Amino acid sequence: MLNVTLADRCVVDADGFYKIFVTVQTELGADETLTETVLGYKLKEDESLIETLPPGRKEHASGAGFVKPRWDEDAAAWVEGATAEELAAWETEHPAPAVDLDAEKARRIQQSNDDLEDYLLAHPLQWTDGEYYAITQKKQNQLTSKISVAQAKAQLGVPYELKWNTTGEVCVEWKLADLMALAFAIDERVTKLVEYQQTKEIQIKNAGTIEELNVIEVDYDTVQ
Repeated sequence: MLNVTLADRCVVDADGFYKIFVTVQTELGADETLTETVLGYKLKEDESLIETLPPGRKEHASGAGFVKPRWDEDAAAWVEGATAEELAAWETEHPAPAVDLDAEKARRIQQSNDDLEDYLLAHPLQWTDGEYYAITQKKQNQLTSKISVAQAKAQLGVPYELKWNTTGEVCVEWKLADLMALAFAIDERVTKLVEYQQTKEIQIKNAGTIEELNVIEVDYDTVQ
């Protein structure tokens, strides 16, 4: 009884240039003899099979991928096999698609806002007690509400057990002055991040070309 397996392979020529992606059928005979058959394609004399994924094809001048992918044995990776002249000619014939600058600006601005929300969620504030406290908009609103209730209760002389929690832990009792100090520190941190986002948003809006837009980086880790 034959033991048959199928596997995908890339076909390259003698110089390593990519030709086609094929399926290879391997049969293990009763005498332990292996037989490989390329399905739907006949290998030329100078062609061989390599076990790797097919290379990405470049679709236009600014796109990723290769014009003439070639397998580099030393690097064990696909590299660009086209000469500089061939690449320049190809890119002239396949220019990058026009970009809607206004639409790209709107996308970048929305991305900066989304990234800020993600950053606030992933970077709680470390307080003087060594613990970490969430600084998302939701937690800020809850903290402000807690403090307001505590202040109102104090004015009315009504007992109130003021509690707050570190990230991922249950609430514990706090003194009002200490919780207000934490709230001020969170506000200061978030304000700096928001001001940074606003500055970047203005830069994005003022970009006159797609090239100017592309050099604008938004990195919240740089905000001290």
